[in-house]
Parts: sequence; C-alpha cells; structure tokens
Amino acid sequence: MNIPNFLRILTNPKQLQKIDRYLLLNYPRFWVTKVHYCIYYGLLVNLILNLFVFLTINPKIIDEFIQYFIVLIMFVEAGIFIFWIVKQSLYNVEKEYGNTSSGIGLLEIIIYTLCAVIITSSSLTMTATAMYRTASLVRMETSTECSEVSEVISHFQTPYSGYTVLVCMSMKDFLGGSSDGNYFLPYEIHWFFHTIFLMLGIFLLVIRKYSNWATMGWIGLYVLALIIATIFLGIVLSSLSQNELSWLIILILLNIVLFFQSTSLTMRRRFDNFQFISFAILPIALGVLISSIVFGSANSSFRTNTIALIMFFVFYIFIFPLYKLILNRTLALPKE
Repeated sequence: MNIPNFLRILTNPKQLQKIDRYLLLNYPRFWVTKVHYCIYYGLLVNLILNLFVFLTINPKIIDEFIQYFIVLIMFVEAGIFIFWIVKQSLYNVEKEYGNTSSGIGLLEIIIYTLCAVIITSSSLTMTATAMYRTASLVRMETSTECSEVSEVISHFQTPYSGYTVLVCMSMKDFLGGSSDGNYFLPYEIHWFFHTIFLMLGIFLLVIRKYSNWATMGWIGLYVLALIIATIFLGIVLSSLSQNELSWLIILILLNIVLFFQSTSLTMRRRFDNFQFISFAILPIALGVLISSIVFGSANSSFRTNTIALIMFFVFYIFIFPLYKLILNRTLALPKE
C-alpha cells in the first residue's frame, strides 16, 4: 500500500463513511452534530500530537512548550470549535417539526458536550504528556526538592534561576495534582481558560440554534451590563460590610432574579424579548455561581477547574430538556 492511499484510508475510512450515511438516513439530528467525525478525528489527532510530544519533548524547552506551543494549539482548537458551532446553528430539528422529546434532548446535549470536550482536548492531553515525559527524563517525583542547588534544576533552562525553580515547582505540582496557591502556573491558567471557553461554548451553541445574530448581540450587551452592575455592587457591599461572601450573595440574588424572570415565561401569551434574553443567559449566571462556589471552597486551581466544569456540565445536561421545552414554547409565542 502506497503512502497516498494509506493517508486517504486513514483520514476517511470506509467504516466512517458508512456510519455517516447511516446517521444521515436514520438520525439526521445526530448526523448534523458530526459526533462520529469528532470522535474519530479527535482520537487520531490526540494520538499523533501526543506521540510527537513524547518523542520530541526536551526538559530544556518545557517552559516554552507550555507557554507558546500549547497556546497556539488552543487557538487552533478555538477556531475549529467556532466553525463547528456555526455549522450546528444552521440546522434546528424543532423548526423542521422533528422529535422534541425530553429523552432526545438529553442525548443531544450529551453529544454536544462530548464533541466540545473532544475538540478542545488536544492541548490538555499534550500538556499532560509533556509534563509526565519530562518528569520521567529528569527523574522527578512529588518528593523532589526544587531549589537553585538541587540536581534536577540543571535539566531545565530559563533566563533566570528563580524562574527555573518556578518551572521545577510547576512540574512537581502537576505530578501531585495541586499547588500551594502562592503562584499561578501556566497549565492552570490554560485549564481555567478551557473551563470558561467550554461553558460559554455549549451555551452559545444552544442559544444560536434558537435565535439570530441580533439577539446574540443583545444577549452580549445584557451580560456586559450585568457584569458591570455586579462588580459595582460587590465593591460597594465589600466596603460597607467587609464580608467576604458579598460577591457570592450578589451572584445568588442575580440567579434568583433571572430564574423568576425565566419561569414567568411559561405563563406569558406573547413573546417578550427582554424575558427571553434573561432566560437565555440563565445558564451563564448558573455557571458563574457554580464556579464561584467551587473556587471558594477549595485550594487547588487545577482540581477546582475540573470540578467546576464537571458540575456545570452535569447540571446543564439534566436541566437542558426542561430548558429547551421552555425555549421552544417561548419562541412559538406570537410576537408583539
């Protein structure tokens, strides 16, 4: 078998084409998600990139790898994710009088979540491979001492000795799965951006399928106004009461207001754009509240990001059928 044929079979195998045709003819709702392509290409890309990292990573470039190369991969993932969202928004089965049952809606959001995680996974798995491979090369363990005179420091190369110690501590913390909270590590910052990006991405995907770009613009302005109002109230309450829970109280009250505005949609007989926007951004407010509670009750940034993301996805997955039911009813109301 020559190389061109091998590449053609590898990139678009016949079995994948059969799955694609089967979903198109029998389950068009799931065919449009391209979940089969996401799983196959996601695993293939992860395998190739992680193999490349495993074979080429060098302790002397681990810092530049995390700081620059992984960031480049994250931008590529973001571009692919946005392209995928745009393609998803072109098809809405409810508008074509398709099946709108709660079970189908639950499976649909699970598939969206799976695709989103797979699309954005390469940078995370490459980071893990680079960290563990480097630790193996320099024989680092969680008990390794990171100081300017330690032997392991000689394996790393950075402009300043103090920063070299920080790189060593970053490696050590990654192996242990936690940090002391006194400094920010590159992989923790990347994981934080992944968390926010995935929370917003799933929300934008769902809302874009049920609205137009003009409504998305109004949603963005409303979110910005709420952020400004929350920051202002937080500063005022913190200065008056010196209570560390002021921000959390404001977020809880904001979610309560949005919740009651949203539930009132079930009793309306005409479409109200402001209430629809409030209902649309409810998942964002809930995601921020969940993240704030998790971050406020834990010390490890890496673990808290993971917990916050899992909690948001679990909550959103199980509330989505009800959320979509109200969404469909609201959009079917006569306009003013």
